[in-house]
This record gives sequence, structure tokens and C-alpha cells, in this order.
Amino acid sequence: MAAIRPKQDAIDLILQFMYAIDTNDRTLLESSLHADVVYDQSGLEKVTGMPMPPIKGLRATADLLMGSVGRMDATHHVTNFRVQTLSPDDALEIKCYSISYHYRLGEAIVPDKEGFIAGNEYTSEVVKDDSGQWKLRKFAIRVLWCKGDLSVFGS
Repeated sequence: MAAIRPKQDAIDLILQFMYAIDTNDRTLLESSLHADVVYDQSGLEKVTGMPMPPIKGLRATADLLMGSVGRMDATHHVTNFRVQTLSPDDALEIKCYSISYHYRLGEAIVPDKEGFIAGNEYTSEVVKDDSGQWKLRKFAIRVLWCKGDLSVFGS
């Protein structure tokens, strides 16, 4: 049973992270992130047609996510978790899929408004911080497919 608990905690951390984005809860989001988190958004480049450099640090990552997806009507449905131990520092790698729905704020329940839907693969690395809490140290997104109006994200 001991081996299952860290894996379940790591999965719960990913769910917490996604819920924080969907509910625009910055406090919850920041409690998910390691101080030295790296958000690898290069997997968005084929969709955006622009370079997407990594975002480094808790504040910069939270600012980006809360200022973009966090301010939208969005839901991220995460599934198919695969967790494995990395060495040497007992970090865990989590891979999972999501279907993510994005609409401009207030438009998600308007039937004729188009949003942006994407099937994504997430690869994350989680570690325990000094207090023993699991935190996201690395998070990477790769869009597998998408449909809709990319302009819902703004500029």
C-alpha cells in the first residue's frame, strides 16, 4: 500500500492544479507549484504559430496561467494517469491526457458561441517541498488535436 499513496497524492496535485485554473483560484494554484517550477509551453507552438518559451518560477507561472486561461470559462477534464518514480530525489513523473474546453468569460453557456477545444498530453514532475507537500516542479503541455476559435484566448 505504501507505493500507492505517493502516486495518488501526485494525481491529486494535478487535479488541484487544473481545478485552480478552471476556478481562477490563484491561492490554490500557487499551493500546487514548487518555487522553482518550470512551465514548458513549447507544445503549444504548432497551434499558436509562435515561439512559446518556458516560463520559470512560481510567480511568473501563476501570472501567466491566471492572466490567460484562468480568466476564461474553461474546464480541463484530466484522465489516463501514468505515474512513475524518477531517481535520485524520489520525484514522480506523471503523464496524463486532458480534453480542455475554453470560452471567453461569460460565453460558455451561450449556445451559439464558439470556443476552443483541445486534446492534450501533460507531462509533469512533482517533488516534495521542505514541508513534505507534493509540488509541481515541471509541467509540460503538448496539444494532440484541437478545434475551434483560437482567438478566444485574446492576444
